[in-house]
Amino acid sequence: MKSLHQPLDVLIADDDDLILDMLTVLVEGMGCRVQTAEDGQAALETLRGGRFDVLISDWQMPRLDGLDLVRAVRRERRENHLHIIMMTTRAAERTMRGGLDVEVDDFLFKPVDPIHLELGIASARRIVELQRRLARRNRHLAAANARAGELYRQIRSDLDAAARTQRSLLPAMRLAGPVRHAWLFLPSLGISGDTLNIRPLRDGRQFFFHLDVSGHGIPAALRSFSLHHRLSPSAPTGPEDLGPLVERLNAESQEDTEGAYFTLVCGVIAADGAGVDLVRAGHPMPILAHRGEARFIADGNPPVGMLPGLAYGAVNVALAPGARLIIYSDGITECANREGEEFGEARLAAFLGAHADLALPALVERLERLLREFRGVQGFEDDISMLVIERAAEGDC
Repeated sequence: MKSLHQPLDVLIADDDDLILDMLTVLVEGMGCRVQTAEDGQAALETLRGGRFDVLISDWQMPRLDGLDLVRAVRRERRENHLHIIMMTTRAAERTMRGGLDVEVDDFLFKPVDPIHLELGIASARRIVELQRRLARRNRHLAAANARAGELYRQIRSDLDAAARTQRSLLPAMRLAGPVRHAWLFLPSLGISGDTLNIRPLRDGRQFFFHLDVSGHGIPAALRSFSLHHRLSPSAPTGPEDLGPLVERLNAESQEDTEGAYFTLVCGVIAADGAGVDLVRAGHPMPILAHRGEARFIADGNPPVGMLPGLAYGAVNVALAPGARLIIYSDGITECANREGEEFGEARLAAFLGAHADLALPALVERLERLLREFRGVQGFEDDISMLVIERAAEGDC
């Protein structure tokens, strides 16, 4: 690494050999490395072939005078600072104004006073060392940014892989048969603290769950992964098994040192879809939609993991032919628009009641579009998910 205090490289341009020799001796005596040029054109060619910190140039020179030399240098060396000191015998305001217009940094008046020359070199040294310090800092920042960029790309790649894995856990949509289901899954950060599943049991019934882990980001997603694998193999034989299942989860959650909790709806669907036994633990109230109407199922208990020793009980919900049971996360109802207004339970229930005739895929797609339009800005603040369970209409199995 170069020292910040290395000698200045100085180019002196003057058509007077005596002045060149005198200035060379003085400037070298100030600890600088010096090269000379006999006129402006030679100075420009020398500058093009090497790297210099300071240019000391006479004003009047053959082939290319001092002003034209400075104009050419400033035009060609925009990326590298060059401190320019102009020498002249003309101390009139108009003469100095012309030098300032072409971005001369300092002036020396002939005959050159060694003290003034030393002051000019000292000023140049301070500025050049500042430029070197800034350049070194910029190199360090560029290297840090490159490392951060690579780290971000790796993290982004890992998160994308995690998001694909999480999405692969979701069940295939079922759009035929006596019991159908579809879902909406929109993680706010690529990975989600929400998860859901529905799978058949051996007697033709189906077990389902939908949960939302407190918090956001990677910790919530990891807990969601774990709970998904914990719940998916469950095979309750009846409603009497659902409460104990959630109670065991609550007991296990008390050991979580992070104090995380989650909300949950889980249940068993009858083989013919005529009824659902379910437990609600702190989750938003499920909605039963049928023939243009929608009502909330308010029965429930506190979230899992919040308090020890809780008892959880199941409730039975009858499903008429064509009825739908909708289970959703609070990311939907708490989705806020630009003015801070939330989407809300009433708006969701009204939407589900008004679109009861839509096929499940169309219903999910339209709700997603409605939420994005309502949000009005890029992305959601919270994970959004929904599970829709439908009993087939009569004659539509």
